[in-house]
Amino acid sequence: MTGRVTGFYDNESGYDEKTGTAQFSCTFYFSGRVELKQGKIVSFYPGDSVPDSIPGNLELGIDEQLTIRLKSEHGGCWNVQSFTADPVTFSLYKAVRWNQIRYVIGSNVDLFMDERGTSALNVKLPFGSVLGISVIKGDFAHCALLDSTNDVIEGWIRAI
Repeated sequence: MTGRVTGFYDNESGYDEKTGTAQFSCTFYFSGRVELKQGKIVSFYPGDSVPDSIPGNLELGIDEQLTIRLKSEHGGCWNVQSFTADPVTFSLYKAVRWNQIRYVIGSNVDLFMDERGTSALNVKLPFGSVLGISVIKGDFAHCALLDSTNDVIEGWIRAI
């Protein structure tokens, strides 16, 4: 297998009683190229610039597994899941037909019913929402995302 790979990791740990939210979070986007089941990746926090990126290695294993190891930790990751001490292996949760993974860089971005953007769904996507992109037509991309109950929401987003 040879090709471009994109992905996103987001996890939390601990509980802050004052805020009612997690104390620590580990979030990063990665992209790279894979050749013969191995590749080099660059990882970064969504919205950060390339100079703040962290290089790493990715390996495609048997039984639809993926292993990632980074050269250094993203802020907060050592409290949640270390990617430097040992490689971290993931198993496929759900197979989907996406060409790439992207994240929303605006705030309260509309999700539309069609590629013309004439009819908005009652969904506003906040900054950092992770989207699976299946096709791009003109100024719009067809995307899917998982909601809080792991149901898939699909629609079109302005790609520019």
